[in-house]
Amino acid sequence: MGYETTLLIGKTSASTLCHTPGFHSKVSFFSIYATIDLYRCGSDSHILKVDRINISEDTVYYWYYDGLDAPKYEDRYGDKLKPVPISVVINALRKDVKQDDYGRYKWALALLRSMERDKEDNIGVLLYGH
Repeated sequence: MGYETTLLIGKTSASTLCHTPGFHSKVSFFSIYATIDLYRCGSDSHILKVDRINISEDTVYYWYYDGLDAPKYEDRYGDKLKPVPISVVINALRKDVKQDDYGRYKWALALLRSMERDKEDNIGVLLYGH
């Protein structure tokens, strides 16, 4: 993962077939609801150990971020991302908060916990390296 990490929190749409050469057979749009820049996480951070890379040959995810009009399919380090279930990210942040008093972990944990209680289906998190 990148040296800096931003959590892109949102919802994944249903996959659709893509006929663009060079892309996988299905694409799924990730609609961003909120972002939290964690800045630089420590090398022993649990959030950096979350499985976030999309290695699937079946579906690719895209989103709009960084003020660009073009869809993004990967982070700034060239990693194709997959939405991580909100509960997985919450568990990693809980561990991080216990071992580090870093304020941004606490903010992210509070926001994600409030969104998890909303009962919205398919809320996930892209761990965007930059």
